Amino acid sequence: MTDTPDNQDSPMGAPMGSLIDDEILSAPARAPRRTPRVIATIKAGAGGAWARPVVRRVLTAVCGVSLGLGAVGAYLVFRPVPQPDYDADALDRLFDYTLLTDEFNRLSVDERLVLLGQLRERLEGMGGNDSVLLAAFAARIKGELREQLMENMSRLGIDLADKYAASYNPRASVDEREAFLQASFIDLHKRMDTLGGSTRDMSDEDRLADGFKQAERDLEVIDSGAISGEQAGEIFGFMNDVVGKHASPHERARTSVFMRDMSRMLRGNPVGP
Repeated sequence: MTDTPDNQDSPMGAPMGSLIDDEILSAPARAPRRTPRVIATIKAGAGGAWARPVVRRVLTAVCGVSLGLGAVGAYLVFRPVPQPDYDADALDRLFDYTLLTDEFNRLSVDERLVLLGQLRERLEGMGGNDSVLLAAFAARIKGELREQLMENMSRLGIDLADKYAASYNPRASVDEREAFLQASFIDLHKRMDTLGGSTRDMSDEDRLADGFKQAERDLEVIDSGAISGEQAGEIFGFMNDVVGKHASPHERARTSVFMRDMSRMLRGNPVGP
């Protein structure tokens, strides 16, 4: 048996070519472009199909259903949350609306305070089933829901303070500013009584005197060292970083001046510079 030379012809009588042909390596041929005649034929076919009443009705129906489904889907996603009945609806639904929706924030300050008062009344008459609902609600509060809860509660405090601050004129005379601050404190005192379910029959003078006494007690607590500097810093940090971040620059400026002068008035110090 003799060896076969490396360059011997193949059994078919033709030399063995490369396993990778030039045709394989070359770029694939482009699909032939449609000629104007072909395009005209397609348009004519489509036009003929559209001319048939049955085709038109089917396509119109399909498009109408698609648009209708899209509109319904968009409504379900972006629809405003309806305000629940605070006297009859389940407590978890009331907490959802109050603490976890922007719709609650869009209500006026007075409307929100009224609803919170109704919610307090419901909590006072809470039964065993309500406790289960609230436990389930609390278990959901994490992540984005917790941020929304903090925003809703912060927004109410900011809007309430700004309700007075927006009308406060720090450039008015001292007497005018003190009169406005006293009237604002009395009004706020009444609102907090209503929110807390209190039915105290107090005169405006007694409410103002109560504010003076509370401010004096607060100073005594601070002077006694019951609240450390670190604790005070945490309180101010919470008010500034958690609550204050939801206020606009104009709201922060107005309310800071108003609250500063309110504190001075209640402590018996000169109001403003």
